[in-house]
Amino acid sequence: MSAWFRHVLWPTAVLTAAGLGASTAMAGPIEDCNTLRAAAAIAPCTLIVDDRKQTPTIRATALLMRARAALDISALDRAEADIKAAFELRPNTSFGYRIRGRLRGLQGRNAEARADYSKAIPVSDAPIGKYVSYVDRGNFLLRIMELPAALADFEA
Repeated sequence: MSAWFRHVLWPTAVLTAAGLGASTAMAGPIEDCNTLRAAAAIAPCTLIVDDRKQTPTIRATALLMRARAALDISALDRAEADIKAAFELRPNTSFGYRIRGRLRGLQGRNAEARADYSKAIPVSDAPIGKYVSYVDRGNFLLRIMELPAALADFEA
């Protein structure tokens, strides 16, 4: 259930909460940015990022989705640049902290990754956001073999 939720429902919830579904003119790129993964998501997300008519929140979310896609193909520098740009548009976002936590974990910067995953939990606006933040941090803790802490997150 958790993996299905994280890969199917959560991206849809994030973009819907950010208001990305409101623009019918951008429905194609928004849907593609939201649902595609890896290299296939980069072009549609870029269309949204480059559209100055979009709100900063929508553009920040698209930057984070593009960063997630870059992480999927191990383009860490590109992901880091997109995450930084997203935080400039919309600081203190749960999704941003989780994506940056994933980046830091891939870079072997585990203390920073843990801090980012931990920051994601209190800034989550909705219970579902807190749930996803705990699951993501729990998965990170599992990867670095902090099993009691991971179990606590999975039970939270």
